[in-house]
Amino acid sequence: TWQDASVEFPDYVGSYVSMAIDSNDGIHIAAFDASDSDLVYMYLSSYNSNKLEKHVIDQSGSVGNWTQIKLNSSNVPYISYYNSTEAGQRDAVKLAYAKNVAGSVEAGVDDDGYTTGEWEYMTVPAITPPQGGDPKFQNVCLDFDSAGKPVVGYLGTNLEFGKWLDE
Repeated sequence: TWQDASVEFPDYVGSYVSMAIDSNDGIHIAAFDASDSDLVYMYLSSYNSNKLEKHVIDQSGSVGNWTQIKLNSSNVPYISYYNSTEAGQRDAVKLAYAKNVAGSVEAGVDDDGYTTGEWEYMTVPAITPPQGGDPKFQNVCLDFDSAGKPVVGYLGTNLEFGKWLDE
């Protein structure tokens, strides 16, 4: 049987939602906050939890469109997303990941709008500008290669992807 959650989600958060469930049945959600044009991360410890954690991860410009959240083998949340502020540019696709997940995931941006250092977020280099204004552009795809490194795919002039390279 289906069961409704007893959690109240924030106003204006509900566009470009993606979800992943970790190995402990925790629910990780990425979404666009339309009130501030921010990327937000939400967490529920289980399907029947009534305590929702919500954190702003990135607020540089209008970010958080077409999210995809995935967890690596250590349950670290990674989020790929689109930065609408950079539409038509090669800097429009971004990737964020939590740096410390021992205990709980913290905010990427504090109440004063400063980066906390709890999340890393970066631009994914593009060969051609991602086509965020094109109706065929529906998401930024994310997965991990066999070495556990993130791979981000998107629609540019052709289907393109960016693969994490160690320094």
